[in-house]
Amino acid sequence: MWNRLQSAREAGNPVTYTEDNAARSGREAEDQVSAQLASSRAFFGELRVWHALRVPAGAGRREIDHVVLNSGGLHILEVKRWSGTVSVDANGDWVQVRPHGAPVRHGDVRAKHDAKVTALLDYLRAKGVSLPPSAVHQRVLLTGRSCAISPEIGRMGCVLCCEGVSAYLSSFEQSALSNLAARVLPSTLTGRKLDPAQMATLCVALDGLGTWDSLTLNGGRVISGDARGFSCGGKPHVAYELPSLRRIVSEIIFEHRRSITVGSVLAVLGHEPATTLRPTLRTGAARASLPPPAPISIQAELTFQPAGQPRAENFRVNDIEKLVLSP
Repeated sequence: MWNRLQSAREAGNPVTYTEDNAARSGREAEDQVSAQLASSRAFFGELRVWHALRVPAGAGRREIDHVVLNSGGLHILEVKRWSGTVSVDANGDWVQVRPHGAPVRHGDVRAKHDAKVTALLDYLRAKGVSLPPSAVHQRVLLTGRSCAISPEIGRMGCVLCCEGVSAYLSSFEQSALSNLAARVLPSTLTGRKLDPAQMATLCVALDGLGTWDSLTLNGGRVISGDARGFSCGGKPHVAYELPSLRRIVSEIIFEHRRSITVGSVLAVLGHEPATTLRPTLRTGAARASLPPPAPISIQAELTFQPAGQPRAENFRVNDIEKLVLSP
């Protein structure tokens, strides 16, 4: 019973994981762009959007923030939420000077984005899809309201900030008339770069790329990476095997009983504190295959490999709020 009482106290006092300002700002910028793209309405299902695509590049992978496909072509977007001024130094590195902080060197952002675009086009060619240069559009979007770029960066043509970002994203909001025109009029009159057959082929190829899993911890910290699996007492948790589960489940909500008083009463009555895993059915999956909500010991752990980190980490399920699974 004493072990159960101790577990009840632990259930009511989860570890708090806070998120640093830079990481939160970057994630919020990507979420802002995602929301604006999601709000765009394209008739006939003509607009497709992918987020956080992982593209093969040699022995590793490169992550692309957003890819948008419409009849005007393939739009490959890099998103930054920066404040202050951004300029290029003699080495080609982008240097950000914040209003009240030291300069931050970001390397050559344009070259990094070019490498991501090249990796994506190489992947598409390997899948038998070749695009004319006029159908490929790459942009670096600086979404910070107080961000100002140097004339040299402005002359690059692919970098937008402030009002330019809003205008660019709004351009994806297409009217029924423009969509209809793109389908029935010659491309020379509408600016169409891709026909429906080309777009369908591109969709298949882009759907084949993976994205990161997303782990939300108590306290608000969000981590992108690969969820490896659940374990309890050093043994795999057989009821929730992620390799098979991710085909039918898009996310798992972790429901906790945080009341120490209620948990202690239940512990005295012989109940072991547990977290309930509540899965959400992936679109298109058979409902009959969805596992029911299931309790799991608060001592159980999720092994998660954060993106860009050499080693996986173990997080107790008691400290987790949500897990979003990539297909």
